[in-house]
Amino acid sequence: MNEFILNELSLSGQFSDVTDFSDNGIRHLTEALGDIRTLQNSAILKKSDFYQSKVTPQNSFHEIIFSTEARLNDRIRKFKGQLAALQNEPYWDNATAQTRTAYIRTDSEKGEDVTSTGVAEACARKACLISFRRSGYEKEIVKVKTADDDTIHNINNICKGGQLITILYDNGIIGFDKYIAGRFRQKLNFSKIDKQNGFSLIDDENKKLVIDCFSNFENKTWQQIITDDALDYKPFDKNKKTKHFFSGEQWEKGIFKFRIDSKKRCFGYKENDIFYVLRFDMRHKLSDKG
Repeated sequence: MNEFILNELSLSGQFSDVTDFSDNGIRHLTEALGDIRTLQNSAILKKSDFYQSKVTPQNSFHEIIFSTEARLNDRIRKFKGQLAALQNEPYWDNATAQTRTAYIRTDSEKGEDVTSTGVAEACARKACLISFRRSGYEKEIVKVKTADDDTIHNINNICKGGQLITILYDNGIIGFDKYIAGRFRQKLNFSKIDKQNGFSLIDDENKKLVIDCFSNFENKTWQQIITDDALDYKPFDKNKKTKHFFSGEQWEKGIFKFRIDSKKRCFGYKENDIFYVLRFDMRHKLSDKG
């Protein structure tokens, strides 16, 4: 079972109203919950009084998500559905895994005691935290020290989409191909990549180079991508030497390439502001042909 703990300490009335909670709290978590749903046998655990946690200075989580305004908010409705699909009973505090007398958070200025909270439970279960933003729980790693133990325990913490993919990759649970496809999906799509000329061409030495390139690509607007000299985004011509590298349908969409580094290139086509990656050229053998 892949367990995730909903962090009640990350709700302390930091949002002004339903709209603020939707735009700046839930918006960042809906994608993260979508990532969790892609894992088999996953569940979110919460403390029995989680629904009493304050979202605004006046209103609890229960009051907010079941309010009339929330019922008209598509983002909150989606969030409720995601939680319902992933939640697991009983509440973790009905069968806690905490065995130490004290759990102290060491990466905060106060060194706060988090005993009997979701943070301590995540430490005890070796589970992953799910936290809301604006809370002091936006770090990817939360550090906790237990009583009579000098060891610092690192707890993975998710507060936005894409972070789970990195956690799974760093722990060797998923391969490089799934990591790239899961992390970069705002402007890039890898569903149509050629297997023989795709991720199998990227060795360990070049993985960071590819990650940095795709990060740069996704962080730019399309206008910036087109005019960026470093990316050198431009059309790839169809001729006698190149026509067999892509299908007729792919050529009709317009094949483009961009630079990974001085020799390496990425090929694909753009459709509805998404670049569909089709293949890599890691030795600059294809790039010069068109």
